[in-house]
This record gives sequence, C-alpha cells and structure tokens, in this order.
Amino acid sequence: MSPEAGRDGARPSRENPVDGHGPSWLDLLMEGHALSWPVLLRAPWQANRKTQRRTRRSASLQGKPHGGPQGRGPPLVSDCFGCYGESSGNRPPKGRSPIYLTQGLRLMTEPGLLSIPDLRVNEPVRARLLLADRQLATTKEGKPYLKLTLMNRTGSMEGILWENAEAEFVRFSPGDVAEVAGTVVLFQQERRLRVQVMSPVPKEQVRREDYLPASARDPSEMEAELHRTIRKIRNPFLRRLLESVFRDPEIWEAYRQAPAAKAMHHAYLGGLLEHTLSLARLVQLAVRNYPFLDADLVLAGALLHDLGKAWELSPDLGFEYTDSGRLVGHILLGLEVLDKKIREIPDFPSELAMHLKHIVASHHGELAHGSPKRPKTLEALCLHGLDNLDAKLWGVQQFMQRETKGTDRWTPYHRVHERYFYVPERLMEAEKTSAGKEGEGDPEDEPPDLFGP
Repeated sequence: MSPEAGRDGARPSRENPVDGHGPSWLDLLMEGHALSWPVLLRAPWQANRKTQRRTRRSASLQGKPHGGPQGRGPPLVSDCFGCYGESSGNRPPKGRSPIYLTQGLRLMTEPGLLSIPDLRVNEPVRARLLLADRQLATTKEGKPYLKLTLMNRTGSMEGILWENAEAEFVRFSPGDVAEVAGTVVLFQQERRLRVQVMSPVPKEQVRREDYLPASARDPSEMEAELHRTIRKIRNPFLRRLLESVFRDPEIWEAYRQAPAAKAMHHAYLGGLLEHTLSLARLVQLAVRNYPFLDADLVLAGALLHDLGKAWELSPDLGFEYTDSGRLVGHILLGLEVLDKKIREIPDFPSELAMHLKHIVASHHGELAHGSPKRPKTLEALCLHGLDNLDAKLWGVQQFMQRETKGTDRWTPYHRVHERYFYVPERLMEAEKTSAGKEGEGDPEDEPPDLFGP
C-alpha cells in the first residue's frame, strides 16, 4: 500500500485527504463532514508532506499535546483558525493560547446556529457572538482578566478571558461582534465560556437579527392587544392620554422594540411591550378581586409605568444603557414624556395627573431600588406588587429554562435572589406549549372571570 494512501488503501480524495493539496480537516468540518481521528491524523498540517512527517514524528517523540487520541490530546487550531504544530516551529501568534480541537466541537459558520442554552460543561465552542458587555477585573494576585457577556438570538452567557486581558479590553467595545473560541466551564455553579481567542467580525458582515433575541409573540398581535386594552378604560382623560402616547410615531417606534431589562426579565426585542401586556392582564384580574381600587387608574399606570425604558436601553447591539438611561433613568424619563402629554390635553384633572405620576414614580417600591417615592396609595401599592410578581416569576422561569437541562431538579445558585430554585417536572412541557399563547382569548381579549358566580 502506498504511504500516501489511507488506512483502507484508498487514494487521496476529498473524503481522505493526505497529499497536502486537498482540503484540510477544518475545511471538511465546516462542510459538515464527520471526521474520525485517523482522518484528522492524516490531514495536511502543512502543505508540504515532508513537514507533515517531521511534525508528527517530533510530536510522537516529545509527547507534545497533539497527534491523536492516545493520551496526547487533539490537534490545535490557531486564533485565525489555521493549523499548526508546536514542534514544527509553527507556533501560535505571540500572546495567543492554542485551542485544542476535541470530538464534538461546535464549529459555527453561521451565528444563529449556536444554541447557547444547550451548551454543556466541557464543550468546546467556536462561534460569532455579540459582546454585550465587558469589564476589566483583577484577581487577588493582581492578574487582570476580562468579564464578558456574550450573546446571540438564542440567549446569553457570561465569559472569562485571561490572556491579554488589558489589550483585548481596549480592542473590543460593547456592541462588537467577535469570532469567539473557547470552552464551557462551570464557575460558581454557573456555566461560563472560558474564552481563549477573540477575533473581530467586520460590521458589514453583522446582521442585528442574528444576535438579539426577540419576543416569541407576534409584534402586530401585541400591538392589537395593547389598543384593545386601552379601549377598556372608561375615564376619557386617561384614555385620551394613552392614545396620545402610543399613537405617537416617535414614541411607538422606540417602545415597540425595546427590551424590558438588560438581563433580569423580558431581556429581548419586544420584551417591554410583552411585560406591559402581561402586567395589564394581572391588573384586570386584581381589580375584580379588589373593587375598592380605581380600575382605570391602575390599568393606565400598568401601561405607562415603564414608558421611559424606550430610551433607557439602546435598541442597538447589546441592549447597552444610553447616556440618559444612566444619568436620568427610565422612571424620570417616563415622567417627562407623561407630563408633556398631559399638558397637551385641555382640562386634564390635576389630581388625576398627580396620582398617575405617583404610580409611575413609585412602581419600584423602595428608594434603594430606584424609586424616588415609595407607594403611598392603594393603586400604587397594587401596581408595585404585580409588577414585581411578573418580573420575578418570568425572570426565574427563564433562568430555569436557560440553566437546567434534562432531569435537573435544582437550578444553579441564583446570585440576585441568593438561592437555588426547585425545577418542577411540568416546566419543560409548559415550555413547549406556552410560546405565543399569551394574550389569546375571545375577540375582545377579556381575561377569564375567575371571581364571577
């Protein structure tokens, strides 16, 4: 058998490249071929066969960490995703760590293909991901490292970069898209991506829809539900105010695509509108059980409470805070718009305006949580409680879906809520059937009458 033939005696071919002129194993992987270790070992590390033989022989003698599955580890991939062998003198670029290719590598040539929630611990990853945030930190020993938030349309994951942290901090900014290679690790009971290589992706190759998650609900259906809800308000001043706000093209364009939060709940395009409608449905149930509440006032407060988030978080890549979002905040931003719209309505009752503004100003509940005032009316107390309920339930449910798989009974430790959460068996089944069902009902979208005869 020719030394240039494969183990089965076949001549060099696209499926069995050994002559240094066919495609590399990386080319084959990118084309979707399932490669065995013998194929990887016969793949052309260099274009010259003499160099290939020297590389493999040297690696075998020195026990270098490449050369096959017999305890020496898999081949290497450089940060530019070419091939090299340390013993051949073709080392990684200075300051770069080699990446070890293992069986089951997730090699993503299209960013939307990587499902972040499905990543497993110890799984190697290479994909294009959005850098939503990055912070330069130091260890107790003074070694710098980067804390990253990486995302695409399927979800987000925290990442850690140890090599050249200070240089990469300057090189990348929030909102950049990078070709990332690394391994999923478990750190403080949470999955993290230990990043070994980051390469910038040209902006002309970036499509926003590949990297930003969006609501599962149809946008036009949510808009229709919003206006059906407004029509249920009987107070003419409140109804006119709501129509003025949500039919303003400038306001609506920003509001309809805004996320409800950067990370905690409804953190996706259309999340603000989805959260608002969910809260409005809770309000319609609550006012039936508590007839002493001003139903129109609470419902109007529900629709307007997070209005300022349309300008607090940027709709661009990464949902980064705007300057006004950091300096003023969504509560005051919303109150500014609300005050302007109220002044445009002749004879709007001053007391009604005061109580509506109080609901918006106090909906976070505590000064420490960002509210300039604590709830001091029944309606404000009701809205704060329901808003908190919707945000927490939705946020924890998303955390369960994102961080648990298969038969997991408990979530990892939730740093914000400072506890573990029990995962009910019904959760995965509910996930399959709940998408798109919010807001469905009769033609008038009436909530169920749970308190009637």
